Amino acid sequence: MNFFDKLKKWMFNKVSRDLGVIFALVVPEVFNAEREHGGGTGEAKRAQVVASIKAQIAKEGGIDAPAWVLDALVPFLIDLLLDGVKKDNPGN
Repeated sequence: MNFFDKLKKWMFNKVSRDLGVIFALVVPEVFNAEREHGGGTGEAKRAQVVASIKAQIAKEGGIDAPAWVLDALVPFLIDLLLDGVKKDNPGN
């Protein structure tokens, strides 16, 4: 295995681990917010979840992704999950 193959494997493992940690933080927060606040406005719910996740990441650490990645990825995952919850529960 040459240097670039090793580098590619290392980067893939690093990114996969960071994404796994982020996803593990996002999913429970989204479903807790949905359960606690029901329908409501998506924007308020989204802002609450983003703030909670960023606080957890800052407190626990363990994610090497730059802040701009988190700023883009966390809201995207939240929107994706909230859309899925709304489709599963059309009354909310």
